[in-house]
Amino acid sequence: MGLFLRRVLSLVAALVVMAGFYAFTVLVEGGDNRRGGDFLVREDPSPVTPISEVASSDARVLARAFGASMPVPGSPSQGSVASGSYHGYVTRTLQMQGAAGSVRGVRPAAAAPSIMPQDAVFLASDKALLGFPAMAAMEGGREIYALLTNDAAFLIVPSVPGNLAGFAPGDP
Repeated sequence: MGLFLRRVLSLVAALVVMAGFYAFTVLVEGGDNRRGGDFLVREDPSPVTPISEVASSDARVLARAFGASMPVPGSPSQGSVASGSYHGYVTRTLQMQGAAGSVRGVRPAAAAPSIMPQDAVFLASDKALLGFPAMAAMEGGREIYALLTNDAAFLIVPSVPGNLAGFAPGDP
């Protein structure tokens, strides 16, 4: 019995040492030392400030005035960027017409309800722009798309139903 008791005590001692080591490593590691997300480089979003209206047919001028990446409907024939407000804070709105269709945008993205039709019900679609999925809805017998990025929200009405191929990214 002495040999059996020694083996059981050895096993219990080994388990206590392993449990102590495990508890020590968990306590030393802690939640404050593991900040994997803090090492990502992110640009702080620039605040939206009021501007005077900018009208142009040049997508680069409109993108700079809007201050965020946006879908451009081919070569725009006309467009404008202006300041607005939504629930008491400053917004920047974009309107653009082109061969591929029309785009309405608002920045920041939280103001998306200000440009979306009230009765439209958006559902998932197989389309994407700017690396973000587009949601589709039927409104007035035509297919429209909603696109929400990190910085802005867009309402897209393509000239050819269901075809977003004519829209290209425009960066500020």
